[in-house]
Amino acid sequence: MSMKIPAFTVILLLMMISGLSAQNYRVLQPDRSTLYQGQFEPILGMRVDSVTVSGSDTTYHLLKNLQQMDVLCFFIDGPSWLGEKITIDESGETVFFNAFNQPVLIKTLAVLNEEWICFNTPALSIRATVSSIGMSDILGQPDSIKTITFQAKDAGGENISHEVNNLSIALSKNTGIAKTLNFYSFPDLYLGFASQMLQEFTLVGADNPNAGLQNLTWMQVHNHSPGDELHTVQINGWAYYQQRIEKIARLLNKSVFGGMVVYEWENKVKISTQDGGINTFTASIDTITESISPDASFDVLPGVAWNFTEWDAWNILKMGTGIHGLKKIQGRETNCMIKGFQTMGSDTCFNPIIICGCTPDHDYYEGLGGPYYTCGSGVDAYRRELVYYKKNGNEWGIPLDFTVNTGTIVRKESDELISIYPNPAEDFLNISFTQGNTINTLTIYNRYGQENGRHQITGNDFRLSLKNLSPGIYLLRFSGNGPTITRHLIKK
Repeated sequence: MSMKIPAFTVILLLMMISGLSAQNYRVLQPDRSTLYQGQFEPILGMRVDSVTVSGSDTTYHLLKNLQQMDVLCFFIDGPSWLGEKITIDESGETVFFNAFNQPVLIKTLAVLNEEWICFNTPALSIRATVSSIGMSDILGQPDSIKTITFQAKDAGGENISHEVNNLSIALSKNTGIAKTLNFYSFPDLYLGFASQMLQEFTLVGADNPNAGLQNLTWMQVHNHSPGDELHTVQINGWAYYQQRIEKIARLLNKSVFGGMVVYEWENKVKISTQDGGINTFTASIDTITESISPDASFDVLPGVAWNFTEWDAWNILKMGTGIHGLKKIQGRETNCMIKGFQTMGSDTCFNPIIICGCTPDHDYYEGLGGPYYTCGSGVDAYRRELVYYKKNGNEWGIPLDFTVNTGTIVRKESDELISIYPNPAEDFLNISFTQGNTINTLTIYNRYGQENGRHQITGNDFRLSLKNLSPGIYLLRFSGNGPTITRHLIKK
Protein backbone atom coordinates (compact mmCIF):
# COMPACT_ATOMS: atom_id res chain seq x y z
CA MET A 1 0.00 0.00 0.00
CA SER A 2 1.45 3.35 -1.01
CA MET A 3 0.61 6.81 0.20
CA LYS A 4 1.06 10.06 -1.69
CA ILE A 5 2.41 13.07 0.16
CA PRO A 6 1.41 16.50 -1.15
CA ALA A 7 4.25 18.43 -2.73
CA PHE A 8 3.97 21.38 -0.33
CA THR A 9 4.34 18.93 2.62
CA VAL A 10 7.53 17.49 1.13
CA ILE A 11 8.91 20.99 0.67
CA LEU A 12 7.97 21.86 4.27
CA LEU A 13 9.70 18.75 5.61
CA LEU A 14 12.82 19.49 3.58
CA MET A 15 12.84 23.03 4.93
CA MET A 16 12.50 21.72 8.50
CA ILE A 17 15.33 19.21 8.01
CA SER A 18 17.50 21.86 6.36
CA GLY A 19 16.76 24.26 9.22
CA LEU A 20 17.53 21.53 11.75
CA SER A 21 20.88 20.90 10.09
CA ALA A 22 21.94 24.50 9.59
CA GLN A 23 20.72 26.15 12.77
CA ASN A 24 23.51 27.25 15.08
CA TYR A 25 24.19 24.63 17.77
CA ARG A 26 25.44 25.74 21.17
CA VAL A 27 28.88 25.26 22.61
CA LEU A 28 28.31 27.41 25.71
CA GLN A 29 25.62 28.82 27.91
CA PRO A 30 27.83 31.41 29.65
CA ASP A 31 25.46 31.95 32.58
CA ARG A 32 25.57 28.28 33.68
CA SER A 33 28.08 26.18 35.61
CA THR A 34 28.31 22.63 34.27
CA LEU A 35 29.68 19.24 35.31
CA TYR A 36 31.24 16.73 32.91
CA GLN A 37 32.03 13.06 33.52
CA GLY A 38 35.22 11.83 31.85
CA GLN A 39 35.83 8.40 30.41
CA PHE A 40 38.76 7.78 32.76
CA GLU A 41 38.56 10.72 35.16
CA PRO A 42 36.21 11.87 37.92
CA ILE A 43 33.65 14.59 37.32
CA LEU A 44 35.11 18.01 36.47
CA GLY A 45 33.49 21.44 36.49
CA MET A 46 33.22 24.15 33.86
CA ARG A 47 32.25 27.82 34.03
CA VAL A 48 32.86 31.03 32.09
CA ASP A 49 34.81 33.38 34.36
CA SER A 50 34.95 36.43 32.06
CA VAL A 51 34.09 37.60 28.54
CA THR A 52 35.96 39.90 26.15
CA VAL A 53 34.81 41.21 22.77
CA SER A 54 37.10 42.16 19.87
CA GLY A 55 35.41 43.13 16.61
CA SER A 56 33.01 40.32 15.69
CA ASP A 57 34.76 37.82 17.99
CA THR A 58 33.59 37.04 21.51
CA THR A 59 36.11 35.26 23.75
CA TYR A 60 34.97 33.30 26.80
CA HIS A 61 37.69 32.81 29.43
CA LEU A 62 37.12 29.56 31.31
CA LEU A 63 37.38 28.37 34.91
CA LYS A 64 40.94 28.18 36.23
CA ASN A 65 42.17 24.67 37.13
CA LEU A 66 45.26 23.09 38.61
CA GLN A 67 46.93 22.36 35.30
CA GLN A 68 50.18 20.96 33.95
CA MET A 69 52.09 23.53 31.90
CA ASP A 70 55.37 21.71 31.29
CA VAL A 71 57.05 18.43 32.25
CA LEU A 72 57.75 19.55 35.83
CA CYS A 73 55.58 22.64 36.02
CA PHE A 74 52.00 22.91 37.28
CA PHE A 75 49.94 26.07 37.88
CA ILE A 76 47.27 26.06 40.58
CA ASP A 77 45.33 28.64 38.56
CA GLY A 78 46.26 27.31 35.13
CA PRO A 79 44.08 26.85 32.05
CA SER A 80 40.91 24.80 32.18
CA TRP A 81 40.90 21.19 31.04
CA LEU A 82 38.70 22.49 28.18
CA GLY A 83 41.37 25.02 27.27
CA GLU A 84 42.09 28.53 28.50
CA LYS A 85 39.42 30.15 26.31
CA ILE A 86 36.84 29.68 23.57
CA THR A 87 36.39 32.25 20.77
CA ILE A 88 33.13 32.44 18.81
CA ASP A 89 32.57 34.75 15.82
CA GLU A 90 29.27 36.13 14.55
CA SER A 91 28.88 33.24 12.08
CA GLY A 92 29.06 30.71 14.90
CA GLU A 93 32.51 29.40 14.06
CA THR A 94 34.04 28.34 17.38
CA VAL A 95 37.73 27.98 18.22
CA PHE A 96 39.13 26.05 21.17
CA PHE A 97 42.82 26.37 22.09
CA ASN A 98 45.14 23.62 23.33
CA ALA A 99 48.09 23.87 25.73
CA PHE A 100 50.29 25.42 23.03
CA ASN A 101 47.62 27.97 22.06
CA GLN A 102 47.01 26.11 18.79
CA PRO A 103 43.46 26.61 17.46
CA VAL A 104 40.89 23.84 17.05
CA LEU A 105 38.02 24.95 14.78
CA ILE A 106 34.47 23.68 15.34
CA LYS A 107 31.84 24.80 12.80
CA THR A 108 28.54 24.92 14.67
CA LEU A 109 26.66 25.74 11.42
CA ALA A 110 28.06 22.76 9.51
CA VAL A 111 25.40 20.51 7.95
CA LEU A 112 25.20 16.72 7.88
CA ASN A 113 28.31 15.11 6.27
CA GLU A 114 30.11 18.45 5.94
CA GLU A 115 33.89 18.16 6.45
CA TRP A 116 36.65 20.62 7.31
CA ILE A 117 40.20 20.68 8.69
CA CYS A 118 39.80 21.62 12.37
CA PHE A 119 43.47 21.38 13.39
CA ASN A 120 46.56 21.74 11.25
CA THR A 121 50.32 21.55 11.77
CA PRO A 122 53.05 20.65 9.26
CA ALA A 123 53.18 17.07 10.54
CA LEU A 124 49.56 16.43 11.52
CA SER A 125 46.10 17.62 10.59
CA ILE A 126 42.67 16.61 11.92
CA ARG A 127 39.55 16.44 9.73
CA ALA A 128 36.19 17.04 11.43
CA THR A 129 32.93 15.68 10.02
CA VAL A 130 29.31 16.16 11.03
CA SER A 131 28.46 12.46 11.25
CA SER A 132 24.88 12.65 12.55
CA ILE A 133 22.07 15.01 13.58
CA GLY A 134 19.18 13.76 15.68
CA MET A 135 17.19 13.97 18.89
CA SER A 136 18.55 12.80 22.24
CA ASP A 137 17.86 13.17 25.96
CA ILE A 138 20.13 15.78 27.57
CA LEU A 139 19.82 16.18 31.35
CA GLY A 140 16.26 14.89 31.25
CA GLN A 141 15.11 17.08 28.33
CA PRO A 142 14.81 16.20 24.62
CA ASP A 143 17.23 18.19 22.49
CA SER A 144 18.61 18.16 18.97
CA ILE A 145 22.21 16.89 18.87
CA LYS A 146 24.87 17.36 16.19
CA THR A 147 27.71 14.82 16.46
CA ILE A 148 31.16 15.64 15.07
CA THR A 149 33.82 12.94 14.56
CA PHE A 150 37.53 13.25 13.78
CA GLN A 151 40.13 11.68 11.49
CA ALA A 152 43.87 12.26 11.72
CA LYS A 153 45.95 12.82 8.57
CA ASP A 154 49.69 12.92 7.97
CA ALA A 155 51.67 15.64 6.14
CA GLY A 156 50.63 14.13 2.79
CA GLY A 157 46.92 14.22 3.63
CA GLU A 158 46.61 10.46 4.08
CA ASN A 159 44.52 8.97 6.88
CA ILE A 160 46.60 7.66 9.78
CA SER A 161 45.92 5.82 13.01
CA HIS A 162 45.49 8.20 15.95
CA GLU A 163 43.60 8.21 19.26
CA VAL A 164 41.46 11.13 18.10
CA ASN A 165 39.89 8.91 15.41
CA ASN A 166 37.84 7.08 18.04
CA LEU A 167 36.51 10.22 19.74
CA SER A 168 33.66 12.62 19.05
CA ILE A 169 31.90 15.69 20.41
CA ALA A 170 28.17 16.50 20.48
CA LEU A 171 26.63 19.96 20.21
CA SER A 172 23.08 20.67 21.33
CA LYS A 173 20.69 23.45 20.32
CA ASN A 174 19.59 24.41 23.80
CA THR A 175 21.85 22.97 26.49
CA GLY A 176 25.39 23.68 25.32
CA ILE A 177 28.02 21.14 24.40
CA ALA A 178 26.66 17.74 25.45
CA LYS A 179 29.88 15.81 24.87
CA THR A 180 33.31 17.36 24.57
CA LEU A 181 37.00 16.59 24.60
CA ASN A 182 39.56 17.98 27.02
CA PHE A 183 40.79 20.36 24.32
CA TYR A 184 43.71 21.52 26.48
CA SER A 185 45.32 18.16 25.58
CA PHE A 186 44.17 18.12 21.91
CA PRO A 187 45.20 16.21 19.88
CA ASP A 188 48.03 14.35 21.60
CA LEU A 189 49.60 16.31 24.46
CA TYR A 190 52.10 14.23 26.43
CA LEU A 191 54.03 16.07 29.12
CA GLY A 192 54.61 13.12 31.44
CA PHE A 193 53.70 12.81 35.13
CA ALA A 194 50.06 13.79 35.72
CA SER A 195 49.02 15.02 32.28
CA GLN A 196 45.51 14.10 31.18
CA MET A 197 45.10 11.78 28.26
CA LEU A 198 42.72 12.93 25.54
CA GLN A 199 39.23 11.63 26.30
CA GLU A 200 35.53 12.33 25.97
CA PHE A 201 33.63 14.18 28.71
CA THR A 202 29.84 13.88 28.88
CA LEU A 203 27.58 16.56 30.36
CA VAL A 204 26.04 15.22 33.60
CA GLY A 205 24.85 18.38 35.37
CA ALA A 206 24.15 22.10 35.07
CA ASP A 207 22.70 24.88 37.18
CA ASN A 208 20.57 27.96 36.46
CA PRO A 209 18.21 26.09 36.32
CA ASN A 210 19.40 22.95 38.07
CA ALA A 211 19.45 19.79 35.97
CA GLY A 212 21.28 16.50 36.49
CA LEU A 213 24.09 16.32 39.06
CA GLN A 214 24.97 19.38 41.12
CA ASN A 215 28.23 20.49 42.69
CA LEU A 216 28.47 18.99 46.19
CA THR A 217 28.88 21.60 48.95
CA TRP A 218 30.14 21.45 52.53
CA MET A 219 26.66 22.11 53.92
CA GLN A 220 25.19 19.26 51.84
CA VAL A 221 27.88 16.88 53.10
CA HIS A 222 26.90 17.81 56.67
CA ASN A 223 23.14 17.77 56.16
CA HIS A 224 21.77 15.64 59.03
CA SER A 225 18.45 15.20 60.84
CA PRO A 226 17.73 14.16 64.44
CA GLY A 227 17.79 10.39 64.68
CA ASP A 228 20.52 9.95 62.05
CA GLU A 229 23.30 7.55 63.00
CA LEU A 230 26.82 7.25 61.56
CA HIS A 231 29.00 4.30 62.62
CA THR A 232 32.67 4.55 61.68
CA VAL A 233 35.83 2.51 62.17
CA GLN A 234 39.22 4.21 62.06
CA ILE A 235 42.45 2.19 61.98
CA ASN A 236 46.00 3.50 62.34
CA GLY A 237 48.75 0.92 62.18
CA TRP A 238 52.44 0.50 61.54
CA ALA A 239 55.30 -1.53 62.97
CA TYR A 240 54.73 -2.26 66.71
CA TYR A 241 51.66 -0.03 66.83
CA GLN A 242 47.99 -0.74 66.10
CA GLN A 243 44.98 1.40 67.01
CA ARG A 244 41.30 0.78 66.28
CA ILE A 245 38.69 3.47 66.98
CA GLU A 246 35.01 2.54 66.76
CA LYS A 247 32.49 5.38 66.94
CA ILE A 248 28.69 5.51 67.04
CA ALA A 249 27.40 9.03 66.43
CA ARG A 250 23.66 9.63 66.94
CA LEU A 251 22.18 13.05 66.25
CA LEU A 252 20.06 14.38 69.11
CA ASN A 253 19.22 17.94 68.07
CA LYS A 254 19.65 20.33 65.13
CA SER A 255 19.27 24.11 65.12
CA VAL A 256 19.75 26.57 62.27
CA PHE A 257 21.31 29.93 63.07
CA GLY A 258 21.37 32.02 59.90
CA GLY A 259 23.94 30.39 57.62
CA MET A 260 25.24 28.18 60.45
CA VAL A 261 23.86 24.81 61.55
CA VAL A 262 24.50 23.57 65.10
CA TYR A 263 24.27 19.82 65.76
CA GLU A 264 24.19 18.05 69.11
CA TRP A 265 25.55 14.51 68.85
CA GLU A 266 25.73 11.59 71.25
CA ASN A 267 29.10 9.97 70.59
CA LYS A 268 29.97 6.48 71.83
CA VAL A 269 33.65 5.73 71.27
CA LYS A 270 35.71 2.58 71.86
CA ILE A 271 39.50 2.69 71.41
CA SER A 272 41.74 -0.38 71.37
CA THR A 273 45.50 0.20 71.21
CA GLN A 274 48.48 -2.14 70.95
CA ASP A 275 51.76 -0.34 71.44
CA GLY A 276 55.00 -2.29 71.78
CA GLY A 277 53.18 -5.34 73.09
CA ILE A 278 51.10 -3.37 75.63
CA ASN A 279 47.34 -3.49 75.06
CA THR A 280 45.02 -0.75 76.33
CA PHE A 281 41.28 -0.21 76.02
CA THR A 282 39.08 2.83 76.68
CA ALA A 283 35.42 3.59 76.08
CA SER A 284 33.41 6.77 76.54
CA ILE A 285 30.08 8.37 75.79
CA ASP A 286 29.85 12.14 75.30
CA THR A 287 27.29 14.64 74.14
CA ILE A 288 29.05 17.19 71.95
CA THR A 289 28.04 20.12 69.79
CA GLU A 290 29.27 20.73 66.25
CA SER A 291 28.87 23.97 64.31
CA ILE A 292 28.85 23.76 60.51
CA SER A 293 29.27 26.83 58.29
CA PRO A 294 29.81 27.07 54.50
CA ASP A 295 33.37 26.29 53.39
CA ALA A 296 34.23 28.28 50.28
CA SER A 297 37.39 26.23 49.59
CA PHE A 298 35.37 22.99 49.53
CA ASP A 299 32.44 24.42 47.57
CA VAL A 300 34.42 25.30 44.42
CA LEU A 301 33.75 23.36 41.23
CA PRO A 302 35.69 20.09 40.89
CA GLY A 303 38.97 20.50 39.04
CA VAL A 304 40.00 23.60 40.96
CA ALA A 305 43.16 23.52 43.08
CA TRP A 306 42.82 22.65 46.76
CA ASN A 307 45.40 23.27 49.52
CA PHE A 308 45.69 20.17 51.71
CA THR A 309 48.60 21.06 54.03
CA GLU A 310 49.91 24.02 55.97
CA TRP A 311 53.11 23.92 53.94
CA ASP A 312 51.46 25.03 50.70
CA ALA A 313 50.89 21.69 48.96
CA TRP A 314 48.07 21.52 46.42
CA ASN A 315 46.07 18.99 44.47
CA ILE A 316 42.82 18.86 42.52
CA LEU A 317 39.42 18.88 44.19
CA LYS A 318 37.39 16.24 42.37
CA MET A 319 33.94 14.69 42.28
CA GLY A 320 32.91 11.15 41.50
CA THR A 321 30.54 8.36 42.41
CA GLY A 322 31.23 5.81 45.13
CA ILE A 323 29.51 3.17 47.19
CA HIS A 324 27.25 5.77 48.85
CA GLY A 325 26.52 7.86 45.74
CA LEU A 326 27.92 11.24 44.76
CA LYS A 327 31.08 12.28 46.59
CA LYS A 328 33.54 15.15 46.71
CA ILE A 329 37.17 14.03 46.70
CA GLN A 330 40.02 15.97 48.26
CA GLY A 331 42.74 14.52 46.06
CA ARG A 332 46.04 13.45 47.51
CA GLU A 333 46.92 11.00 44.70
CA THR A 334 47.01 7.44 46.00
CA ASN A 335 49.93 6.16 43.92
CA CYS A 336 53.47 5.82 45.23
CA MET A 337 54.76 8.78 43.25
CA ILE A 338 52.78 12.00 43.18
CA LYS A 339 51.27 13.20 46.46
CA GLY A 340 50.47 16.73 45.36
CA PHE A 341 52.24 19.80 44.01
CA GLN A 342 54.31 22.50 45.71
CA THR A 343 56.75 25.24 44.78
CA MET A 344 60.46 24.60 45.16
CA GLY A 345 62.47 27.57 46.42
CA SER A 346 61.89 30.64 44.26
CA ASP A 347 60.23 28.65 41.46
CA THR A 348 57.22 30.28 39.81
CA CYS A 349 55.35 27.03 39.21
CA PHE A 350 54.44 24.01 41.29
CA ASN A 351 56.39 20.77 41.05
CA PRO A 352 55.15 17.23 41.75
CA ILE A 353 55.75 15.99 45.31
CA ILE A 354 57.24 12.54 44.82
CA ILE A 355 56.94 10.49 48.01
CA CYS A 356 56.01 6.92 48.84
CA GLY A 357 53.61 6.44 51.72
CA CYS A 358 49.96 6.42 52.79
CA THR A 359 48.31 9.72 51.82
CA PRO A 360 44.98 8.57 50.33
CA ASP A 361 42.22 10.64 48.79
CA HIS A 362 39.64 11.88 51.31
CA ASP A 363 36.01 11.21 50.32
CA TYR A 364 32.96 13.18 51.52
CA TYR A 365 29.40 11.99 50.82
CA GLU A 366 26.19 14.00 50.78
CA GLY A 367 24.50 13.72 54.16
CA LEU A 368 27.07 11.19 55.40
CA GLY A 369 30.00 13.45 56.31
CA GLY A 370 33.64 12.46 56.03
CA PRO A 371 36.47 12.21 55.45
CA TYR A 372 36.53 8.52 54.55
CA TYR A 373 39.75 7.05 53.24
CA THR A 374 41.70 3.83 53.00
CA CYS A 375 45.36 3.05 52.43
CA GLY A 376 47.21 -0.18 53.10
CA SER A 377 46.17 -3.24 55.07
CA GLY A 378 47.51 -5.50 57.78
CA VAL A 379 50.38 -4.04 59.80
CA ASP A 380 50.66 -0.86 57.74
CA ALA A 381 47.14 0.53 57.58
CA TYR A 382 45.58 3.96 57.59
CA ARG A 383 41.87 4.17 56.99
CA ARG A 384 38.53 5.54 58.18
CA GLU A 385 35.46 3.74 56.92
CA LEU A 386 31.70 4.24 57.23
CA VAL A 387 30.42 0.79 58.23
CA TYR A 388 26.77 1.64 58.97
CA TYR A 389 24.33 4.51 58.72
CA LYS A 390 20.68 5.15 59.48
CA LYS A 391 19.31 8.17 57.67
CA ASN A 392 15.82 9.30 56.67
CA GLY A 393 14.42 5.87 57.47
CA ASN A 394 17.04 4.07 55.37
CA GLU A 395 19.75 1.79 56.73
CA TRP A 396 22.97 0.49 55.21
CA GLY A 397 25.76 -1.75 56.49
CA ILE A 398 26.28 -3.62 59.75
CA PRO A 399 25.90 -1.50 62.92
CA LEU A 400 28.56 -1.40 65.59
CA ASP A 401 27.40 -2.76 68.95
CA PHE A 402 29.25 -2.08 72.18
CA THR A 403 28.30 -1.03 75.69
CA VAL A 404 29.91 1.83 77.59
CA ASN A 405 30.00 1.94 81.38
CA THR A 406 28.63 5.40 81.98
CA GLY A 407 29.21 5.39 85.73
CA THR A 408 32.35 7.53 85.70
CA ILE A 409 33.10 8.62 82.14
CA VAL A 410 30.04 10.49 80.94
CA ARG A 411 30.81 14.10 80.09
CA LYS A 412 27.75 16.15 79.13
CA GLU A 413 27.71 19.66 77.75
CA SER A 414 24.56 20.39 79.68
CA ASP A 415 23.21 23.56 81.18
CA GLU A 416 24.82 22.54 84.49
CA LEU A 417 28.33 23.00 83.09
CA ILE A 418 27.88 26.60 81.98
CA SER A 419 25.18 29.17 82.69
CA ILE A 420 24.49 32.54 81.07
CA TYR A 421 22.14 35.17 82.53
CA PRO A 422 20.11 37.23 82.02
CA ASN A 423 18.82 35.97 78.67
CA PRO A 424 17.38 38.03 76.98
CA ALA A 425 19.97 40.62 77.99
CA GLU A 426 20.52 44.33 77.44
CA ASP A 427 23.95 45.75 78.34
CA PHE A 428 25.76 42.90 80.13
CA LEU A 429 25.78 39.10 80.19
CA ASN A 430 27.02 37.05 83.16
CA ILE A 431 28.76 33.75 82.40
CA SER A 432 29.49 31.14 85.09
CA PHE A 433 31.20 27.75 84.99
CA THR A 434 29.94 25.42 87.71
CA GLN A 435 32.38 22.49 87.30
CA GLY A 436 35.72 24.16 86.68
CA ASN A 437 36.56 26.19 83.61
CA THR A 438 38.27 24.53 80.63
CA ILE A 439 37.11 27.34 78.30
CA ASN A 440 39.46 30.12 77.24
CA THR A 441 37.77 31.69 74.20
CA LEU A 442 34.27 33.01 73.51
CA THR A 443 33.33 33.80 69.89
CA ILE A 444 30.08 35.60 69.07
CA TYR A 445 28.26 35.05 65.74
CA ASN A 446 25.24 36.90 64.38
CA ARG A 447 22.27 35.16 62.79
CA TYR A 448 24.07 35.08 59.42
CA GLY A 449 27.07 33.21 60.81
CA GLN A 450 29.32 36.30 60.75
CA GLU A 451 31.75 36.78 63.64
CA ASN A 452 30.84 39.73 65.88
CA GLY A 453 33.57 39.53 68.50
CA ARG A 454 36.09 37.27 70.23
CA HIS A 455 36.90 37.37 73.95
CA GLN A 456 39.43 35.65 76.21
CA ILE A 457 37.97 34.02 79.33
CA THR A 458 39.80 33.32 82.60
CA GLY A 459 38.33 31.97 85.83
CA ASN A 460 34.92 30.54 86.53
CA ASP A 461 32.96 33.80 86.28
CA PHE A 462 32.98 36.32 83.47
CA ARG A 463 30.96 39.46 82.69
CA LEU A 464 30.54 40.36 79.02
CA SER A 465 29.60 43.80 77.75
CA LEU A 466 26.92 43.73 75.03
CA LYS A 467 26.83 47.48 74.36
CA ASN A 468 28.44 47.09 70.91
CA LEU A 469 25.89 44.47 69.76
CA SER A 470 22.72 45.42 67.93
CA PRO A 471 19.45 43.88 69.11
CA GLY A 472 18.93 40.40 67.71
CA ILE A 473 19.76 36.72 68.09
CA TYR A 474 23.38 35.61 68.54
CA LEU A 475 25.31 32.37 68.86
CA LEU A 476 27.90 32.11 71.65
CA ARG A 477 30.64 29.60 70.93
CA PHE A 478 32.84 28.58 73.90
CA SER A 479 36.07 26.75 73.07
CA GLY A 480 39.17 25.67 74.94
CA ASN A 481 40.83 22.49 76.15
CA GLY A 482 37.57 20.54 76.29
CA PRO A 483 34.59 20.16 73.96
CA THR A 484 33.20 23.20 72.14
CA ILE A 485 29.97 24.47 73.73
CA THR A 486 27.34 26.65 72.02
CA ARG A 487 24.58 28.77 73.52
CA HIS A 488 22.00 31.15 72.04
CA LEU A 489 21.64 34.75 73.24
CA ILE A 490 18.88 37.28 72.65
CA LYS A 491 20.09 40.90 72.80
CA LYS A 492 17.26 43.33 73.56
